Amino acid sequence: MVSHLWLLQYLILSIPLVLGAPPRANPNQGNAADPESKLPSPLTEANFDETIAKNLHIIEFFSPYCHHCKQLAPIWEKTYNGFYDESLQLNISLHQVDCIESGDLCMKEGINSYPTIRLYGPEGFIKAFPRGLERTETTLLNFARKEALDADNLDITKLSSKSKLLNDGELLKILSEPQTEPYFVSFWPTSDFEDIESSYQFKNCEDCSLFQRIWKLVSNKADSIGINTVHFNCVNPTDSSKNEAICRELSFDTLTQKRNSRLERAPEFALILPNRKSGSFIKFPFGPKRVDSESLIDFATRTLHNSNVPNIDQDEIEAFVKEPKSDILEANAEADKILLVFNYNPETVVPEDMQFLEQLIDPLGYIPNIYLYKNTDDLKKLSHTLYQTLYKDYNTDQRTEINEDHFITTSITQSPTFFIFKKSTFTPIIFPGYSTTETRNLDFILDWLTINSLPTVTEITSKNFEALKGFEQDFYDKLVIQLVNKKNNKFEEGSKKIVEGLRVAAHSYEILRNEAVYEGLKTAREEKKKLVQKLKNKNAPSVDIVTAMRKEINYSYNHKVIFAYLDINESPSLLNNKGLNVYFRKFKTGDIIVVDKQKAIYYEKDASGQYITLETLPEVLSILNFPARHPDLRIERIFLRTPLSGLLRLIDYLREFSGINYLFVVVTFLALWKIPRTIHHYKLKRRYAAKRDTHGILGKEAKLMD
Repeated sequence: MVSHLWLLQYLILSIPLVLGAPPRANPNQGNAADPESKLPSPLTEANFDETIAKNLHIIEFFSPYCHHCKQLAPIWEKTYNGFYDESLQLNISLHQVDCIESGDLCMKEGINSYPTIRLYGPEGFIKAFPRGLERTETTLLNFARKEALDADNLDITKLSSKSKLLNDGELLKILSEPQTEPYFVSFWPTSDFEDIESSYQFKNCEDCSLFQRIWKLVSNKADSIGINTVHFNCVNPTDSSKNEAICRELSFDTLTQKRNSRLERAPEFALILPNRKSGSFIKFPFGPKRVDSESLIDFATRTLHNSNVPNIDQDEIEAFVKEPKSDILEANAEADKILLVFNYNPETVVPEDMQFLEQLIDPLGYIPNIYLYKNTDDLKKLSHTLYQTLYKDYNTDQRTEINEDHFITTSITQSPTFFIFKKSTFTPIIFPGYSTTETRNLDFILDWLTINSLPTVTEITSKNFEALKGFEQDFYDKLVIQLVNKKNNKFEEGSKKIVEGLRVAAHSYEILRNEAVYEGLKTAREEKKKLVQKLKNKNAPSVDIVTAMRKEINYSYNHKVIFAYLDINESPSLLNNKGLNVYFRKFKTGDIIVVDKQKAIYYEKDASGQYITLETLPEVLSILNFPARHPDLRIERIFLRTPLSGLLRLIDYLREFSGINYLFVVVTFLALWKIPRTIHHYKLKRRYAAKRDTHGILGKEAKLMD
């Protein structure tokens, strides 16, 4: 009771101190101890518009009472001072706004959390600092440099929107009648949004201002490739309008409803294909988090391309595959392009086969980089040529010769069929369709396509880490992560070489995987043959024999590996955050770890106890995925750093023991756990016995001598 009164008295006495406490010092107001700091005073409503009227600006909106803002303060100041001279050359500057002193300005800009970092240009807000990206000096510098060099950010100030407003009647006409040209349509939660270039005040739509500028840029890019852009209000401008009914019919219900939440509403996008009586309306498949000008233009151009299904000949395909990527470290739509080729015999193809391609147009929008073509050449012959190149250029074990039987097994398919080709990738990917039913099974084809849709080598970031780790775990056992440094000119060329080495290692492992999988297939077939013969020798019932004979032994497409590179300059703490640095290793460019995609385990050393290199990587993967082929080799596994990782490491250690030794370890462990409890109970018993007569009212027992 006394303690509670003391606590109450403390709280009461603290109230005047709290109420009279001065505001916290502005954490972003420069460094008084550093007279050379160039950090300027925060912008205010009086000079904000004037400041952003020229060039580009990265602006941090903060509150001096915000804990995260105080953490960011020294990082922001260091970034500003270190980047100052370079920023003058790049025509991009860093500024701040104190949202306590300039509350009206922050409200006008729609700031609802701190700190918020945004990119601004002469026309206002362009984009936000990437969500989920750690705010460090490196990431801030990379963001500033990237946006300063992106011509779109300044081009948008010089461009006029090409998008035209449609009313309900005009949109209904485009939807109901075949068009001669494609239309890219944006749908807005508004009733009177007419001009894309206007300073429109959106309500209950946090991201609409951003999308307004994106759509202006998209309209110009689309216009340059022959795609018309239009926009449509999903709220009725008049009582007789049908705008809301149209949007509901198109499943854009949220754009017609007035909601209090500002996070649930964002514009929607769709492409209307030309020369089609049906199936012409294709929605943009990704939500607002994936909306940028590049994604929208990619969707429109790929969807339009895939709807036409152009021809491609064998020579074009071969040239595409053999052409090296211009910059293996840079994401590029052309370099990452994947060819999905519908291969058919013109003498035997039927209309239903060609009509089936129409069903692919919409779902292909969900799979990045896929371009649909058709071809009548002998692509199996081309695939065999690529298969020979695989063994000729990437076989690290000279004892392994080209396995023709394996190629025959993996190239069995029905005509018509599908082939996948990727740039600088020599592994044949042929659709395993053994009947017409399978080659017209949309789900089966899309599953096969999704499984094989990753580039041979891809970049892993904090944004896509979990997606890659969880990608098709039934087929991809491991995730290889190689560390590079893309942004530092000193290491950039070296990083390109090691990522090219990773691509080579991926091909070398594919040869080892081919051999192991085919060996397993042969073993399974031999076991089936032996079982059938055994049943016959035992005069087993014919039903059992037939059942054993009918058991299908299919080729296994699992034990694949995802090969990825991680920019340690961009995501310096990602491996630590994911528990992939248990021993606090100081990673450097070129280091490699292998992550088990299904278990909380990773590997960083080879069978000899040395750190994994590009040269040892293929063998390491073979040992991990096909241990039966390497009975005498073992690789140390490391449990991810989690609350249970210590216990898991102990259990893993106990697995080393067997028989009587294992029993001894278990008994010792139990004894060590039990002894302290026994001692504790013994002491309590003695203390209890000393304090009182434990024999009750009858007294103590008489001793024999009494």
